[in-house]
Amino acid sequence: DPNTYIDDHFGEMTIPVLYFGSGGFGAESLLSGIHSAARSGSDDVTIKVLENYGHLDVLFATDAPTEVYGVIYEWVLGHQTLEAVSE
Repeated sequence: DPNTYIDDHFGEMTIPVLYFGSGGFGAESLLSGIHSAARSGSDDVTIKVLENYGHLDVLFATDAPTEVYGVIYEWVLGHQTLEAVSE
């Protein structure tokens, strides 16, 4: 979008990306999100598709603790480094 700066460096990400998408919003929406994550520029992209999830389901669905929170927890643990972060 030439009117904003938000995507000026899209495709140049160097950090890991964890993307959650849902088939509940239609295939076009899901594929668009997957495409964006894959084209982020990151060498480390994890994609998790949640079937029949809506926006609030990621917080309140009965299986959110395993399907969402557990995935995030394991992903963060797997991406921890012992190196100092420079600013």
